[in-house]
Amino acid sequence: MLYTRSDFGGRAIELAGISVRSEYQKHDAGTQLVGSYIDVYHPEEVTAYTRNPSLVRLLERTTRRGGIL
Repeated sequence: MLYTRSDFGGRAIELAGISVRSEYQKHDAGTQLVGSYIDVYHPEEVTAYTRNPSLVRLLERTTRRGGIL
């Protein structure tokens, strides 16, 4: 599940939370989920308030792929 909040007319989104079932973790399911969201909604900015190293890496991978960083 991907939880987001959209601001500024959908131009910026905040990743509020993500939950990936344990059997799908370590198989890029989270990266694909966030990447698909970016591909569909084309936000100019993606933010998240987190200190979770796994989520930080996921955001780095997906936002670079989408040309957002």
